[in-house]
Amino acid sequence: MCSFAFVQSVNFTAPPPAVAAQRGYTWDLSAYGGSTPIYSSFPPFLWGDHNVVRNTWTDLGVPALQECAGGDKSGLCWIPISQHPVTARRSHAGLGHYLNATKPNYDLLVKHQVVRVVYPNGCDNGPPLVEVRSLVDNQLFNVTATGEVIISAGVFHTPAILQRSGIGKASVLSAAGIPVVLDLPGVGSNFQDHSGSAISWNCQLRHPQIRR
Repeated sequence: MCSFAFVQSVNFTAPPPAVAAQRGYTWDLSAYGGSTPIYSSFPPFLWGDHNVVRNTWTDLGVPALQECAGGDKSGLCWIPISQHPVTARRSHAGLGHYLNATKPNYDLLVKHQVVRVVYPNGCDNGPPLVEVRSLVDNQLFNVTATGEVIISAGVFHTPAILQRSGIGKASVLSAAGIPVVLDLPGVGSNFQDHSGSAISWNCQLRHPQIRR
């Protein structure tokens, strides 16, 4: 369900064939499939050092992948940016969801923080309750869900919420005194940041109107 929700969360637009051929873009449409107002696309323009760095990595033996959003990120791939394909404006939840919220069942609760999800009858029986803490007076209360609950709190806070909910590696939860609801060792594990490479070069100023 988590991977399905991720696939459905982004509306991907493939670049024109001429742009894809010129830049060498590759992608796999099966990794996408959403129809939401959150868009992603490839830019028509790239700085010249993009391909220089990419070619350097391939020369070093790093494999070039067709797509990274399909679950395998061990190598090089082109990553689409959060940009509307027509307006070129940055696409994010504020523009796509919040400012365009017209449905009567849409509610935004500000100055509150999700603490955990609670399964009174076990994780296989119905949607959980969502325990919320007020950032104003620190009071706790539950929100009742009638459908599904999607936790989207970022790379750090999402596993923290799950672990406080009793979902994670059993030994880690037990050591913290948290009752185990579901032994899921992958929660909070194998965190890896993006690698980055620094680029420097020398240049000469040849145009007479350019001053240092």
